[in-house]
Amino acid sequence: MGSLMEEEVEKLRKEKRIVVAVDESEESMYALSWCLTNLVSDANKTKSTLILLYVKPPPPLYNSLDAAGEKFMFSLFFSLFNFRYITCGSFVSFSACTYCCVCIKKETLLELLENEAVWIRWTLYVWYLFANDVVGAMEKYGWDLVNSVMARAEAVYKNFSSIMSVEKKVGTGDAKDVICGAVEKLGADILVMGSHDYGFFKRALLGSVSDHCAKHVKCPVVVVKRPRD
Repeated sequence: MGSLMEEEVEKLRKEKRIVVAVDESEESMYALSWCLTNLVSDANKTKSTLILLYVKPPPPLYNSLDAAGEKFMFSLFFSLFNFRYITCGSFVSFSACTYCCVCIKKETLLELLENEAVWIRWTLYVWYLFANDVVGAMEKYGWDLVNSVMARAEAVYKNFSSIMSVEKKVGTGDAKDVICGAVEKLGADILVMGSHDYGFFKRALLGSVSDHCAKHVKCPVVVVKRPRD
């Protein structure tokens, strides 16, 4: 058994493409450090390729709505807009109105507002502009987060080697599907992930990304657990 394990470790130490799933957590940074310490030998640093993979959340539903969907969202928006005044501006109706706004294209909104009173037209159009500014700010924040995570990861791997080949990849969608797809597409020899050590309830509700990947990717998967402080 011991010799078999040694053979497997030795295989992993040879020239390879290593995908490390990174995010804003300390667990993923620890997994990256562990990978560089244990899976990449000094002699083979120049032969190995480290691929840092970050997954952004999936885009909102509105990107795929058709004309019927937009009209439905407008009707819902209009109803919520009136409900907002009934409830004196509750946060729930405000948030729902904002979401409905970004589900509607500008041309569609102007067309549907054509027969409404002038004050309603202007009010809803201004709200539409505000909602799209919110979406733009959220998208910018998302990319700022990507850059921040990649900068932290870069600081980690440069402590180990400045000559190793490193690639940075960003995917969008469900983390389980994106990671599995990327591993196959990139021809990874091994996938390294950090264990977030979620409790039973959260794991049952969200599912475990590492468990899913371990079952569906063809290459070995190493899930690294960060020691408790």
